[in-house]
Amino acid sequence: MSLREQVQDAVNRGAIDEIEAMFVEGTRALRHLVGMTYRDDAVVCATAARAIGLAARRHPKKVKEIITRQVWAMESGANTNAVNAPMVLEAIANEAPEMFLRLVTDLAQLAQDPSLQPGIARVLKIVAERCPGQVGRQMAAGLNAKGVGCATNGH
Repeated sequence: MSLREQVQDAVNRGAIDEIEAMFVEGTRALRHLVGMTYRDDAVVCATAARAIGLAARRHPKKVKEIITRQVWAMESGANTNAVNAPMVLEAIANEAPEMFLRLVTDLAQLAQDPSLQPGIARVLKIVAERCPGQVGRQMAAGLNAKGVGCATNGH
């Protein structure tokens, strides 16, 4: 059985422990898991997303790349994985919320999209709860970097 078939079988059975065991050998299973988040089956998508989140413990660099791609999909409005991207990000945030600190401002801007707002709000809530005090600092730094400030008109 190919790795793709093994991943699909494990996801279909909800065998998260088997998928986690695949991460011991490397990151190849992640590509298949990301592909499964595009499926119409909500249970398959959620299981694949959860497994991606668990990979953050063992393969943070690769999971950061996945985060970047998911954010890009939402920013570009591409009809790729933007609809399920918040679910993937939430699963990762549950395991490694610190990975999102540098993206707080970008996520807040993405939350303006009504279809993304509930999922992004859950991600930001997880990060805020698990990284106390850091979300506000990151938001301020991000807004300053983008040149967004508060006009005081001398008051």
